[in-house]
Amino acid sequence: MNKAMILIAFFLCLILIPGSLAALIISEGEQVEMGLKDLRITFLNQDPDPVEPGEQVELRFRAENRGQYRIEDIEFEILPDYPFELLETENAKKNIGSLDAAQRGKDSAIFHWKLRVDNEAIEGDNEIELKYYVEDRPASIKLEPFLINVKSRDIIISVGNIKMEPKKVAPGQEIELTFPLRNLADSDVDDLRVKLDLAGFPFATLGSTNEQVIKLLRRRESDNVTFTLVANTDAELKTHNMPLSISFTDKFDVDHELKGKFGIKVYEKPDYIFNLADVEMETGEVFLPNTKGRIIAAFSNTGRGDINALNVKLLPSDKYSIITKDELYIGNLESDDYETAEFDIFVKKVTGNVPLKFQLEYKDSENTRFTDNIDLMLKVYSKREAARLGLIKGTNVVGIIIFLLIVAGIIYLIFRHYKKKKKKKK
Repeated sequence: MNKAMILIAFFLCLILIPGSLAALIISEGEQVEMGLKDLRITFLNQDPDPVEPGEQVELRFRAENRGQYRIEDIEFEILPDYPFELLETENAKKNIGSLDAAQRGKDSAIFHWKLRVDNEAIEGDNEIELKYYVEDRPASIKLEPFLINVKSRDIIISVGNIKMEPKKVAPGQEIELTFPLRNLADSDVDDLRVKLDLAGFPFATLGSTNEQVIKLLRRRESDNVTFTLVANTDAELKTHNMPLSISFTDKFDVDHELKGKFGIKVYEKPDYIFNLADVEMETGEVFLPNTKGRIIAAFSNTGRGDINALNVKLLPSDKYSIITKDELYIGNLESDDYETAEFDIFVKKVTGNVPLKFQLEYKDSENTRFTDNIDLMLKVYSKREAARLGLIKGTNVVGIIIFLLIVAGIIYLIFRHYKKKKKKKK
């Protein structure tokens, strides 16, 4: 009996283990969003491969749905950065429609873009990014970068994918650049020099000069050179295309020089101040319970970059009612720009600090969307407190009492005078 159970368990393992392993296999070049909606994006190929600087290249991708549910309204967007540029006839966005459950293989969706490579592009692996939108997602999803091979047919030294840490540098921040170099020739090269031309660019080297030297790079071997730069505090927020030169001597004692460019992106997250600038009341300058008034919120762009497509929305609350439209589109604000948003509200029977709930939606200079929820405190006074602080005209109780006493005294004197006069007549 025990032997039979062991044999059964053994055969089950033989059946299940290969299936488990197969479920983990992902083809090279694929990117996957796992779940019931299993969307897989595969970089199929580039044509030509490699592509030379100055040429056009076609990039082909495949989208498959390996999940259990239909995926509606799928749109891909390519995000070309230096050294790539989208052809004028191409649209950055490609809508492939919908993918049914298990729509894969020969039934999958194939889409492509044509790009132009800059004449002075660095030869080697260069990154290209995609993002996609689906109907039931509020925001786009960015994929990991794909690598495009840029290389001259007769190249001897190739530059791999340049590593930047961080990938985006803020003004005043340091960035480390690592250039992977590979000798593709069948012989050694001597005196390999990598030089950055920083003239006219908002960067300076730290801890070294702008030139690094590898005395000997043997055939078919690789090595790295690293530079540490610091961005100027007033560096413009954009991608700076930096000149790069590589010189070396081959086995025939012939000098070679390669020139190209690479991009460093200077970026700073949007920064702003959002506060309650003023209130307007029919009964004064403060809010009282059960009163209507206007609140004025101010938005100031205090960052270096632009803030685009700003939308200000006042969210509902059980402490107030919104009388006017609950949102206001402001649009684009340059650095140091200032705008206000006005809303009419009715404050209910509450006192103290009432949180006004705002939702701010905006985009940065790279078209990345942000959503911030912010509470601004509105002070609501009781009538007694407002009168005590002199914020509204209160009732002068002491004055009324004195007035009543004076009136009573006058009445008493008149009555007494009348009474005496009446006695004299008798």
